[in-house]
Formats: sequence, C-alpha cells, structure tokens
Amino acid sequence: ASEELLRNEVLPLVKEFMHERGLELSDEKTVITNIHDGFDFLGCNIRKYGDKLLTKPSKQNVKSIMRKIRGTIKKFRTGKQSDLIKCLNPIIRGWVNFQKYNVSSVAFRYVDWQTFKEISPCPSGSAGNLGYTEDRARMAQDERTLSPQLQGRR
Repeated sequence: ASEELLRNEVLPLVKEFMHERGLELSDEKTVITNIHDGFDFLGCNIRKYGDKLLTKPSKQNVKSIMRKIRGTIKKFRTGKQSDLIKCLNPIIRGWVNFQKYNVSSVAFRYVDWQTFKEISPCPSGSAGNLGYTEDRARMAQDERTLSPQLQGRR
C-alpha cells in the first residue's frame, strides 16, 4: 500500500475508530513508515527482517540505561562495593525484565560489557601503561619465574 493511500483513506478510519473509544491520534507524533524500516515504540525497535517480525531494545533505550548505570557508578566511586551492587541490581534487573521478551541478547551483552568496563579498575602497578592483556601476560610470566623459588621455601 502506498503512503498516500494510507494517509488519505486508512488514517481517517483509524482516527474514527479511536475517537469512538475516547482516544485521539496525535498529528505531530503520527508517522507512517514501512515495517521493513522499523520504528521505535516504548523502548523497543519493531522491524520486519525478511519473513520475521522482531522487537529489539531501541538504541535510545540502551543509551538511557547505560547513562543511568554510569551515573550510579559515579555516585558510588568512593563508596563500598556492596552498596554499589545493592543500588545497581534493581536498575539492571528491572531493565532486563522489561526487555526479556524481545530479541535482547546483543543488547544484554553490550550493557554487561559496558558495566564491567565502568566498574573494573584500570590495570596499574609495575606494568605502567600496558594494556590489560599485556599486563596480564607480564603477571603470568612473573608467576612462572617466581613459582620455583616459592616452592623451594615451603
């Protein structure tokens, strides 16, 4: 169906249907779009991929939850970790329960990874500015060289 047909014939029928039930359709918010392009509704992106209609968390919804998580982590930067966990758990659990019926595994992994990066301290110590993997490799090498010495002292 063309957009013109939808706008001129179907939209008035929908408005009449809603008016009978005491509801209104907002002209400035109403957008006619192709289902293959998708649209955002209540924190979900609804889109048809081939033969399948999928609902995923919208990008704006994921950004919003990450903003909330980062804000909470910043508040508890110097506090106890147990207090941070008590504060983060209901936020994350609520968002997951809201999104669990959507195709959410990619969004869940992203939020999990970003939260881990926010909470985890940067590697520091004798390794200087080495990245995480280089620092870890150096620490493993140190353990291998120290192990015979430590075993001899037991």
